[in-house]
Formats: sequence, structure tokens, C-alpha cells
Amino acid sequence: KVMLHILDCSDSNFLENYRTIHNELKKYGKNLNDKKELIALSKTELMTDELKNVASKIQNEIGIKPIMFSSFSSDGLVELKNILFKECNEIHD
Repeated sequence: KVMLHILDCSDSNFLENYRTIHNELKKYGKNLNDKKELIALSKTELMTDELKNVASKIQNEIGIKPIMFSSFSSDGLVELKNILFKECNEIHD
């Protein structure tokens, strides 16, 4: 199974928010921490100039390359959907 974290990249505390949720999932148990994690950045239309820096920061600090999308403009939604389907299919194979 896969866990998708959607981070609002317009929030200046997005990494802190991720860490808080990640730590809560560890405490909760039930092997949630063992699931494959995907990270998606939402509201990318608000961060056009800084988006590469934000994505690099996530990849460097968490070790996961984020999937970037915008619900407003629909950019990246097809990629996000395809990655989710691919991950789910790999788990069931």
C-alpha cells in the first residue's frame, strides 16, 4: 500500500507540517510507517519562481522526489494519477 502526503507548497511551514504528520503516523503504529510514501506538492501555480528550490529542498531533506501539481490549473494531475495507479498496480502484482 502507498501513502500519499499532499503538501501545500504555499505554506512556509510545509516541511514542518510533513514531519509532524510523519511522526504522528509513527506513534499511531499499525505499520503505517512501513508503507511506501509519495509526496505531492499542491498549489504549484502560486510558487512558479521558487518551485524548483522547494522541490529540491524536499528531496534533499526527506529523500523523496515530490510530484508537483495544481488543482487550479490542472498541471501535473495526470502525472499524479498515473503514478498512483502505477504504484497501486505494482503492489498487487
